[in-house]
Amino acid sequence: MNRRFVAYFYNRSGHGEGGNAKAAAFTKGKTENPYAFMAAFKADGTIVGETELYADKDAVFEWLRQLLAKHPDLGKATDAERAVLERAKERSKDCTARLAGAVLHEQLGDYDPACAGYEFVVSSGSAEQRAQALTALLRIARYRKQWDVHESNETALTALIAGEGDALAMHRFDAAAERGYRLVAKDEFAEARKLLQPLTKEATQSPRLAELHFTCGVACWFAKRRDWAKFHWCWIVEHMPDDRLHRRAYITAAAEAMPYANFELRNYSAKVGNIGTHSIVQGVRRAMKVYEELKPAYDVGEFDHGAAARGGGLRQFR
Repeated sequence: MNRRFVAYFYNRSGHGEGGNAKAAAFTKGKTENPYAFMAAFKADGTIVGETELYADKDAVFEWLRQLLAKHPDLGKATDAERAVLERAKERSKDCTARLAGAVLHEQLGDYDPACAGYEFVVSSGSAEQRAQALTALLRIARYRKQWDVHESNETALTALIAGEGDALAMHRFDAAAERGYRLVAKDEFAEARKLLQPLTKEATQSPRLAELHFTCGVACWFAKRRDWAKFHWCWIVEHMPDDRLHRRAYITAAAEAMPYANFELRNYSAKVGNIGTHSIVQGVRRAMKVYEELKPAYDVGEFDHGAAARGGGLRQFR
């Protein structure tokens, strides 16, 4: 999205955050969906497509890729991008050039050439370059749901980290974050929680911190510990307002107040009837109460603390 589009948020209703009369005028009569969706326009205001109502992140990503395929004029490489790709092609044995080219291909959703570049770096690069390439291959395998490939690359990354000592210490959080994704995908929720929950306290300097918290929250939710799930999502809301996962954490923390299918929770929806934006705010406030209750236990690593540990089952807030 950031390579090919200028992203902006608008609220056509004219109420609340983002309410903008110019945005309403710009989109009027061009889009079909009245509520939460994404639309793409050319600079002159011509619409080129819109997503389904409440489209999830994977659907949006595929939609963006299809838009670029249908409108090649919107996907032209910049001079700087062409230079990166040409350098990777001309210097085919140069791991620095190949890694830069692979990163650009990945950012553009061109996964086959990205994988080719990363695989070369894994075979020929420095330890740090190999770690970066293996982490990228893990991301792509996760998106493609190629879990056997994913596990193989995670094993390779873990072995590389072990062999290099402190030099690659921060990459252990990459390996753990990816393992957590795979465990959740395989319904091994208790194991994912056991892995991720302690790491959320250790990974404070890792760029994967929000992911560790978020995935741990999902694992807790399906491991019948919704109290801890809300804690981890609210931790992101409280501590990482500028992180890309902030809004996803906010909405997921309010899941029990929303009748809409939640992609993060395998399309869970609460039976609460019609709602307004205030309902989501109230849902987050209730989740924040759970967060505040569990903070002392989290601070000392007592992850079995909470409603279920007291024999009270799931703590529900309505």
